[in-house]
Amino acid sequence: TQSTWGIHFVVHHKIMVDVSLITSPSRHISIFPEKYVLRQDGANSVAVIDRQTEQISIESATQHPVPGATSSRGSSVPIHGVLGMVSLLCGKYLIAISEARLVGRIKKSSIFLVKRVQFLPLPANITLSAPQHQADDKRYLGMIETVVAYGAFYFAYDFDITHTLQRISAFTPETRKMPIWKRADKRFFWNFAMIGELAEAGADDWVLPVINGFFQYENLTLKGKEFDFVLLSRRDRRRTGTRFHTRGCDSEGNAANFAESEQIVVLKESATKTVYSSFVQTRGSMTMLWNQKPNLKYMPKGKVIGSQEKNDMAAKKHYNELVEVYGDQVIINLIDKKGNQKEMGEAFTSQISRLANPRVKYFWFDFHHECRKMQWQNLSRLVDLVKEDIDRHRFFVMEEDELINAKGDGVVEERQFGAFRTNCMDCLDRTNVVQSVFARRTLHTQLNLLGLLPPHKGEPFEEFPSRLEYVFKNMWADHADVMSFLYSGTGALKTDFTRTGRRTKAGAFEDGRNSVKRYFLNNFYDGDRQDCIDFFVGKYKPDPSKPSPLRKPSSHMQLLLLGVTAFMMVSWAALSSAETSTDPADRVFIANSLQVTKKTILASFLAVLAIVSGKLITAKGTHFVDKPRLCPE
Repeated sequence: TQSTWGIHFVVHHKIMVDVSLITSPSRHISIFPEKYVLRQDGANSVAVIDRQTEQISIESATQHPVPGATSSRGSSVPIHGVLGMVSLLCGKYLIAISEARLVGRIKKSSIFLVKRVQFLPLPANITLSAPQHQADDKRYLGMIETVVAYGAFYFAYDFDITHTLQRISAFTPETRKMPIWKRADKRFFWNFAMIGELAEAGADDWVLPVINGFFQYENLTLKGKEFDFVLLSRRDRRRTGTRFHTRGCDSEGNAANFAESEQIVVLKESATKTVYSSFVQTRGSMTMLWNQKPNLKYMPKGKVIGSQEKNDMAAKKHYNELVEVYGDQVIINLIDKKGNQKEMGEAFTSQISRLANPRVKYFWFDFHHECRKMQWQNLSRLVDLVKEDIDRHRFFVMEEDELINAKGDGVVEERQFGAFRTNCMDCLDRTNVVQSVFARRTLHTQLNLLGLLPPHKGEPFEEFPSRLEYVFKNMWADHADVMSFLYSGTGALKTDFTRTGRRTKAGAFEDGRNSVKRYFLNNFYDGDRQDCIDFFVGKYKPDPSKPSPLRKPSSHMQLLLLGVTAFMMVSWAALSSAETSTDPADRVFIANSLQVTKKTILASFLAVLAIVSGKLITAKGTHFVDKPRLCPE
């Protein structure tokens, strides 16, 4: 019996083309009772997965003909690749990409969005497994569907989407010959934990690196020249999760909510000559070991944990990696200089000072204070602080001429020598605003170098020609919403400024609405969301010899509240039943007395409930929130 669980979701992009119309060679999976056969039209070999032994082999395509439409033994269905395989309680499952959409291109390569997945069990009859194992497997597969349904997984067949253009340009001839998955940046290879068996079997054509983040593409025209404008963000899988359950660094220096954002311009100067330019920034949580556990308060208190030595070692690993990958670092800290954020910021500032890394600069810019009362023009003060670094870091430029270099390796004309690493508490709303300001200034310089715009005047918010201005603002605002949704569960705050260039009261109201949504999601749903993400990236492996973590016990505090509520309901019902007395005089007297009594009881109940709830929130709030179960901290 073939068991599949699928999910549909809606995404909005500039380009929406059915991938089946353009994918070449096409991919199919032939399904037989004893095997799965992965094939590409025109390929001489196929990947064969034995459903009984679970072995994968690469064999001649002629040995495995495609089953006909009327075949009683097997069937063939089109797919667009595979995410990999997972081992669950009832056996292993192959995860096929059953639907995908074309969303744009980089260079000559098409970029696709994963739209739907399908699960193909290796055991021929799942129903023979224990019912509890079947139920748990369905839950685990549902977790993968949930993560895919966020609408933020992208892949390419012939382009390494895990790397920036600058990193790709530095590949050696030997590296370029490697299968894409072998040279992929493991930080952003989200399905890496799922591809082990396919990789070991040598099924390189079926190991498809998938990134998680944001991609948007627009084709524009300036001065009669067409160019592609792309914004691409890659989220790090190593310390990924939800807002309050994943903060700070781990002991290996992996930062929560870390992502690199690459702004790309591609100009086709002639039939054979193309110029590529890209600008890269990063974001990530403050690099202490710290947490901010949800506890029903609107804003839980952040707390640094562990010794200073362990904190500094984690930070050292983090910044050493950043310097190695991106060059000189400029840290932009945007959190408040008051309250708990001030405490966290002072700890962060002291840590950076102790590291004394000459290639790491640090600025603390209190975003909320500087831009209070909607004075967003004050962001120019931040730009003035770092403009020398913006100019010094530069950006990447490469020229390809097919007549000169048939391989299309290109000639690098400029390199980016450093990067801005921006953070706030969440690395979302304030961070995105500031990143868009840096991106605006750099895009002016990029387009001037390409001959598409006059020299930049040096103003932080200097506008582009109308069409590009509209695209730039909305692309960065869409980027803010997606990156926020993936971490906090809601769209970003402050996107009215990103979209319009000014702060509005309507935008402030929308921020309030999203803040309320975040409160409920972060307290009552994010434990499950964290489980989904942890399972997807391979941090948890189901073990049939251990109790299922999916059996969620009820909180004793929840039971207490349930008992109090039940007692009040029973008491209310008992009082109401007295109104059924048969004596008319008694009914009038009882009714009048009960009306007063009911109001008194109701007021008392609400008052007691408010007091008890307040004390519970203060003292026992962590008992009520939704916590991760697969990888509890």
